[in-house]
Amino acid sequence: MQVGDAHDDDLVPPVELLFDGASTLQEFITVGEGFSREYLVHRAKLRPDERVLDLGSGIGQKARVLSQYLDENGSYDGLDIVRDGVEWCRKAYASFPNFHFTLADDLYSSHYNPAGHTRANEYRLPYNDEEFDLVFCASLFTHMLPQETQHYVAEIARVLKPRGRCVMTAFLLNSDSLRTVGEGTIKFPVQCNGYRIAQVADPSWAVAIEESFLRQTIEERGMRICEITYGFWAGGVELLSALQDCLIAVKTPTPV
Repeated sequence: MQVGDAHDDDLVPPVELLFDGASTLQEFITVGEGFSREYLVHRAKLRPDERVLDLGSGIGQKARVLSQYLDENGSYDGLDIVRDGVEWCRKAYASFPNFHFTLADDLYSSHYNPAGHTRANEYRLPYNDEEFDLVFCASLFTHMLPQETQHYVAEIARVLKPRGRCVMTAFLLNSDSLRTVGEGTIKFPVQCNGYRIAQVADPSWAVAIEESFLRQTIEERGMRICEITYGFWAGGVELLSALQDCLIAVKTPTPV
C-alpha cells in the first residue's frame, strides 16, 4: 500500500505543521503507511468498504493512506483537538467526499489544548451508536489519564458496530516494562496511582497506564482483546519497529 512520496503528494502537509509524532515528511509517510498496512489492514482486517473512525487524526498521517484504500462505499471520519491540523485536512481532502474531519475545539488537554473547558472524561463523541466498523486511536491513550481512558473506551464501544474492531496504542505498565522503564526512549519518573507520567507540569504530554487496568476497562465495555504487540518504548525488544504497545479488540455482539 505505497502512496507516493512527499514531493508529489498533496496529502503530505508542510513540515512546519507536523505535530503528531513525526518530525520529517519522510517519517510522516513511513509511519502512516506502516501503521495502516500492518495494524489496520493486515491485523484488524479493514476492508475497503467499511466505515472508519480515527480518534486523534492529527494532520492526516493515516488518512492519507486510507484515501487510497477505502472505496466509494467506505468512509473515514477524523476527530482531533488541534485546530490547525483539522483545518488543513479539511482543505486537503476537499475532493474526497467520504472523508470528514471534526474539531473537538473545547476539549481540554494540558498539552494540546490548555484553553479547553470540556474534560475528556465528560466528552461525548459526536457520532451515532454503532456507526463504525473500525475505530483506531494511535497515540491517544498515551495522552490520557486513567479516568479519561475509561470514558473514551466506553465511547468507542458505543460507536462501534457489533463485531467492530478497535485498534489502540498505549504505554502499558506490566512486569516486563516496569523492569526496563528507566532505560527506554520515554522516561516516566512520576509515579501515580495506577499510572505514570513524564511531566508534572504537563501531565498529558505522556502517560503510561497499567496493562491490567486497560484490559479490564476494555472487557467491561463488551470488547474482547484479540492481540497485543509490545513496542520498544520501555527499552524492551523491538517488534515491527513500533515505539508504542498496540492492542486490537473486537466488540462482542449482544445476545438476542
